[in-house]
Amino acid sequence: MSLNKLYDSPFVQIYQDSKKVRNNEQYEYIYKYLNSDNNDVQIYKSEQFPHNLILSGISAGFLFVHNNADIPILPDIECKDYKTNLKCLSNGFIKDSKVINKNNEKYNVVMNVRPAYNCHPNCINDYTIGLHINTNIIKLNEKNEIIKHFMEIQPKFKNIKEWKNYIYSTCPIKIHFMNNINDKTFSKNITEKDMSIDYDIHDVDEINIVKIIENTFEDMNQMVKIFDNYNNIVNRIKNECDKLNIKYNSSENVKHKRLKYKGELKNMRYNGIKWIELKYSDLLKCNIKYLLTDFIS
Repeated sequence: MSLNKLYDSPFVQIYQDSKKVRNNEQYEYIYKYLNSDNNDVQIYKSEQFPHNLILSGISAGFLFVHNNADIPILPDIECKDYKTNLKCLSNGFIKDSKVINKNNEKYNVVMNVRPAYNCHPNCINDYTIGLHINTNIIKLNEKNEIIKHFMEIQPKFKNIKEWKNYIYSTCPIKIHFMNNINDKTFSKNITEKDMSIDYDIHDVDEINIVKIIENTFEDMNQMVKIFDNYNNIVNRIKNECDKLNIKYNSSENVKHKRLKYKGELKNMRYNGIKWIELKYSDLLKCNIKYLLTDFIS
C-alpha cells in the first residue's frame, strides 16, 4: 500500500491510496474543529467530498481518498514553514516551566525542536530546551545532541496501518508529513531535515544569537528568492553580486532574446515584480545594509 499527497494547505492534507473500491465510502476525513472548545477527533466517511467541512475553514485534518475518488479544484493556499523561526516562547523562561536544562544554568534562549514541513511519518513529538548561548562562537556545540534527542523521542511505527491508527486517534493538525509514504518509508532513518527549530531570545545581543542559530541549523546552500520592494532591494543585491562575481538568477535574465511578448522582450517577473535568486551563503557575503522597510512586502 502507498499514499500520495494530492493537496496540502494549512488546513488539510489529502492523501490518495492505491486502492480502488466499489463501496460508498470514497472519502474519509479525520479532523478537528478550529476555534472550538471541542478538541475531540472527528471522523467523516461518505461517498460525498466534504466541501463544507474543508472549504468553510471550520476544521483541519487529514482526508484519505481511494484511487478512483474525484477531487475538486481547491484554492491554492501556501504552507509557510522554515528551518529556524523566531517565535514567542516566553513561558519557557518562567520558573518551573517544562524546559530541558541539563546544566541547570540560567539560559538566554528557549528552543522548541519540532517536526519540520514534509517530515518523516514517524516524526510527531517535539521538546523544549533552554540554552545559554555565548556570542563568541560561530555554531552551537549542542547541535548533535539536539538532533539525537529529537530522534530518540519519536515513535517507531512499522507501517502505514500503524501510522494511520495514530492519525485516527490524535489527528496532529500542525504536522505536515512527506508527500509519498509507503510501508518501506518507516524503515528509513529520521534525519536532521525532518526537524525544525522555533526559538525565543532574552538577551541584549539578540542579533548575534540569531546568526549563531542560523549558522548551526540553516542550509547555507539553499536557494533564496528575494522580490523587489520600494528600496530597490533586487538591484542592490545584484550590484553586490556583480562586484563579488557571485552567481545568481534573475527575472531580468532573458534566455531567449528573440522571443517577444507584445513587441517587447519577455522577462520572468512574478506578477510584474522583479526578483533575484541566489545561494543563502552568497547572500550573506553581500555587503548590504538592510533597512526595516526591506522586510515589509
